Amino acid sequence: MTLSYDLKAFISSLELSNGLRLELSNDSIVVFLGPNNSGKSTALSNIVSAINSHSEMAPGLVVASVDVERSQPFAEVYAVAKRHAGPDELVRMGGNSFYLSNVHNWWNATGGALGALGTFLVSYLPTRQRLNDCEPPQSIDLTKQEPSHPIQLMYRDHTYELAVSALFRKAFAEDLVLHRAAGQVVPLYVGARPILAPGEDPTHLSYVKRLEELKPLSTQGDGMVSFASLVIRLKVEGRAIQIVDEPEAFLHPPQARLIGQILSSDDVGKQLFVATHNSDVIRGLLAGATTRLTLVRLQRSQAKFKAKALSADEVARLWKDPILRYSNVLEGLFHGGVVVTEGDADCKFYDAITSASIPDNERADAFYTYSGGKHRIPVIVRALKGLAVPVSSVVDFDTLNNERPLRDIVEAHGGSWADYDRDWTSIKATVESSKNYLNAERFAREVTDLLAKVRGDKAVPKDTIRAFRDACTQASPWAEAKKRGIDGLPSGEPQVRARALIERLAAIGIFLIPSGEMEGFCRTIGNHGPRWVEQVLELDLSGSDDLAAARKFVRRINDNLLEQLAVEAQDTEQATDFAGVDPASRGELTSSL
Repeated sequence: MTLSYDLKAFISSLELSNGLRLELSNDSIVVFLGPNNSGKSTALSNIVSAINSHSEMAPGLVVASVDVERSQPFAEVYAVAKRHAGPDELVRMGGNSFYLSNVHNWWNATGGALGALGTFLVSYLPTRQRLNDCEPPQSIDLTKQEPSHPIQLMYRDHTYELAVSALFRKAFAEDLVLHRAAGQVVPLYVGARPILAPGEDPTHLSYVKRLEELKPLSTQGDGMVSFASLVIRLKVEGRAIQIVDEPEAFLHPPQARLIGQILSSDDVGKQLFVATHNSDVIRGLLAGATTRLTLVRLQRSQAKFKAKALSADEVARLWKDPILRYSNVLEGLFHGGVVVTEGDADCKFYDAITSASIPDNERADAFYTYSGGKHRIPVIVRALKGLAVPVSSVVDFDTLNNERPLRDIVEAHGGSWADYDRDWTSIKATVESSKNYLNAERFAREVTDLLAKVRGDKAVPKDTIRAFRDACTQASPWAEAKKRGIDGLPSGEPQVRARALIERLAAIGIFLIPSGEMEGFCRTIGNHGPRWVEQVLELDLSGSDDLAAARKFVRRINDNLLEQLAVEAQDTEQATDFAGVDPASRGELTSSL
């Protein structure tokens, strides 16, 4: 049993101000995300305003229109409202008041406007409201009055209290306990739930004294209060549409992920709209309900907005990939752009050089992440591009070794492989015609000589193992190409063609390292990978001559992201600003985008 003002209706579609239309089911979860000040909270308030309006409103800045499907007979809706009406037939609910005579027109209208009935349908929990939401409500006579606050329903039904307390304990390792004998109010306390002694009930003085040794929820930190408010509203309140702004507010990462799981594991038949800038919340949502989740990324240019959505089917498909599931790539959804590298060490190096050498006012709001190998780069790029996130990829020179994954990376960045195939084929043939590597006969001879030195039951000497590894490396012409990059190619036409290919790849956001690999930017330091990066970071990153090429390289990556952002901003400015536009004209305007 939930609060008696639950109405059976849901948002069947949303249209955003750039013309994007979302078709929704009665249990859809829609998450608005994007950089700071991109319009996430505005989207939520637009939805609430559209539903609470007494007539169709002018389009909002982000959400232009809302359609609500009423799926309940009018007689039942009228009965719900009548239960909360006084003798004068005036309904007072959630700060609103209206006469029962209005219910017919609101419920039988078309579109999204429900007037004050929206109070019965929508639970809207902006951040600051949650901090006041757990103030003890008034105690009521349960034999004569209907609960109007979820804590009052917890007072009437102990099972709700236990369910909410179990979730609260997962987050904070403490119980949430209702005080049933506090007089005019019904407060909640935090701590270890007192055990009832034989013959006691929750109103006995001895039990009350033990309970009041706990901490009142209203005096606890914002994280506890906000979490409790969300869980109570979600698990106790019966409203069909839950709208939550920044559920992660005041919470640590594990609690933010847990609240995401709780939000998405709610009963089927409820819709959820969330605005967040926290990847832990998204991971929690994905863990609970991948097949119900639509992601909408917003981008703002002045007072206009651009939106790109990933449908629930697309989200479910992408989330199957372990790189997306377990990496930090989701953080990139909240930045202006993303730089994808092959490994973690590369990621740290390019991020550090960028931060040290490019002034703040010239630097793109970029997030650096790694793919775990070049074969995984296309997966990440496609996922980010699907939400209109500007992306640049950094790859070693030996990516030219095989058509794939290079072709997949090109296509993920929006390029056509036919435009690059000819140059790639020529460079590959040039590298593989080099004489600076062991052919099969020489490789077999060296390995045979090494194996001939291995005798007896003792461990193989480290020198022998090292020599064997060197022989394997020298057996591929691409090992040398990775070490030297363009400089390893013959001068003249091969180098000209390689430099042209590098420029054309960079134009679509793919940065092939001209010196072969990350370590090629500073050959004065030995080692490889993480140990090399540790030593390089001890240098003067902004002034060392050894890192001049690296600084030039990251500057080009930074400029490419800024160019992509400029294109996105231009597209946003060209999008129709629907504020003040007659809804009847919206379709014509949208078709012209």
